[in-house]
Amino acid sequence: LIVFIDRFKQFWDLFSADDAYNARIQQLIQEGSGRGIHFVVTAMAKTEVPTRCHSFFGGVALQLKEKSDYTDCIGKRVPYEMPPIATAIGRGMGVLSGGVYEIQVALGGAEPEHEGEGFDNLADVERFAIASEIAPVENPPTDVERAQQIQAYAKKLAGLWSGARPARVPRIPQNPTWKMLFEAEGFAATQKTEFAIPVGFSMVEGSVASIDIADAPSWAVYGPRKSGVSNFLKQTARVMKNRGADVYAIGDAGWNLLAEELGIPLYSTPEQIVGFLQMFIERYARARKPLRDAALEKGKTALRRQATQFAPCCILIDNAERLYDDFNQEAYREHMPLMQGLLREIAEKPYYNFLLMAGISNPKPVSYMQDPVKSIVAQGRAIALGGKLAEFDPCNVGAALPARLRGGALAKNQGFVGNNGEAFQIVVPLAELEQ
Repeated sequence: LIVFIDRFKQFWDLFSADDAYNARIQQLIQEGSGRGIHFVVTAMAKTEVPTRCHSFFGGVALQLKEKSDYTDCIGKRVPYEMPPIATAIGRGMGVLSGGVYEIQVALGGAEPEHEGEGFDNLADVERFAIASEIAPVENPPTDVERAQQIQAYAKKLAGLWSGARPARVPRIPQNPTWKMLFEAEGFAATQKTEFAIPVGFSMVEGSVASIDIADAPSWAVYGPRKSGVSNFLKQTARVMKNRGADVYAIGDAGWNLLAEELGIPLYSTPEQIVGFLQMFIERYARARKPLRDAALEKGKTALRRQATQFAPCCILIDNAERLYDDFNQEAYREHMPLMQGLLREIAEKPYYNFLLMAGISNPKPVSYMQDPVKSIVAQGRAIALGGKLAEFDPCNVGAALPARLRGGALAKNQGFVGNNGEAFQIVVPLAELEQ
């Protein structure tokens, strides 16, 4: 369903006296793409679209005065080297395949502007009459009920449709689970790629979202307590196990059930972690390093090709900030260089076909200012979950987002994927029922 709104400000002003209606409009714009509802709006200036709605539009902006205005409207930072926009009609900026491009829109239907009575000429009485036609919702439906209503209406329309059908619009499940993610369109195809790893559902696209680990082997996963950090790591364990990777988990007793189900090793004590690191060096690091170094001399293409020959290997560290404290004890201090050095090497050196994810739940800076967490955070790649980015964002994911999103609290199963200045919002399925 595509909704066109010409002169968005005039439409918004119709309900300016009723915050409830404006909230409903904003909710439709925010959640629409995941429900198959898409909005195309026009405005005479960026100020005609409320700032709180800017981040939900990700498309095209034409003939604005300042380069910074384009950054606000298209939701991505305009490259510094991009020249000023020409004054030609239809010239502007657009987001295509994730990149920012200067575009020229085809000028179809060059009809003169309508000069008759429009929204601006409505009297207050007429505005009130229009608004009063929309009955206020005394007992608004829940998200589940609303989703069911949409599905029922879609089914009704499908029965009335004849002829060729358009491509199906991806939809995010109401309460996604890891099984729904595995069954979603595009998941199986992503799992067959060499380096793309599914991480949830994209809020903008409504489809499976992924990260590329070819040259990005390490990721910080952070958020306040109860924000779903452990849940995300467990989901990643399922995803990596599904694609045939060797998966190793460093965590507490909360991982016991999943480790037993998937048949993956779990390391909980410093002694066990030291044993794992020594095994990892013998089985993976020493065997792969000479092959990777030889490919490195031949260039990036050869390096990437060599990485595909390595079996994927995944290390998941829950509560990674505890590692430094554990190994700083007198009994284990001698193993500190081994722990820090190996994990730092994995974090910083790509094309080994490794994936290292470190979960961080302590918002105090001291928790991520010691290796190995420090080296992982320094790479600038993160999954930020729950809470407010303005309060806890060591990888500075919020720098690529509007201030409203940085200051807003996210739900438990929502977050942002950030990679050195780029960010997009995701919905994360629940991997486990246990806390």
